[in-house]
Amino acid sequence: MISSRFVIFLINAQVEFLVITGNALRAVDLIRKLRTLPFASKTNVHKLFSRHLKVEEQTAALNQIGIHCGVGTPSRIRHLCEVGAIELSDIKHLIIDSKWRDSKLKRVVDVPDVRIELFKLLKTYFVKCKCDIILS
Repeated sequence: MISSRFVIFLINAQVEFLVITGNALRAVDLIRKLRTLPFASKTNVHKLFSRHLKVEEQTAALNQIGIHCGVGTPSRIRHLCEVGAIELSDIKHLIIDSKWRDSKLKRVVDVPDVRIELFKLLKTYFVKCKCDIILS
């Protein structure tokens, strides 16, 4: 369950609320739920995963309209940070969707490739972060 109390609105087109999931299907499900919350009309919720979305298209869209809240997979989020499409320096809340299990009962830390990408992302961009990190 996602509560609106975790969302703080964007200042200067920077990500302030980020949800890291294990796969694109879960990200889409969370985005649908986020868009039904009362603050959804005032915020931009973006898909940050690679299924059917090219990096160049995502970069152009993010640069054009900005981002308040991002939901995606660790590898795509890290790649978008590397190319400069999103800035995580002012992030306020990071949620790692660690309790949700897919159809094979695997969590975000159970799949080796996803776990490696998650730890690379955390090590590179969140070691010195002063954000709230929430495991849900």
